[in-house]
Amino acid sequence: MRIALSILLFCLVLACASGCDLMAKSKLEGAVLKALKDDPRTSQYSFEVSLQENGVVLITGEILKDEDKAAISEIAEAVPGVQSVMNNCAVAEPPSDMMQDPVVNTPYL
Repeated sequence: MRIALSILLFCLVLACASGCDLMAKSKLEGAVLKALKDDPRTSQYSFEVSLQENGVVLITGEILKDEDKAAISEIAEAVPGVQSVMNNCAVAEPPSDMMQDPVVNTPYL
């Protein structure tokens, strides 16, 4: 009986530790997203944030200007708990004035 209770207690402690890690991960990801939304340099964009190992945050999204990429990293690195940032945001291609025929791949007006 004692062995069964010991095993049950061990499993409960392990489950709690695992759940606590997920809550901390979610909290840090949320803090980074909030910081990006609250900053006027990045508030117009949508991002996906995921916490990797050891406080490394991965940020993805589409931005309009290359200089915004530096602002994203700067903002995220200022969030307590973030050790480093992997910024995988892509600069969107500027819209073209000409339409392309996808079959022929030649411009037409």
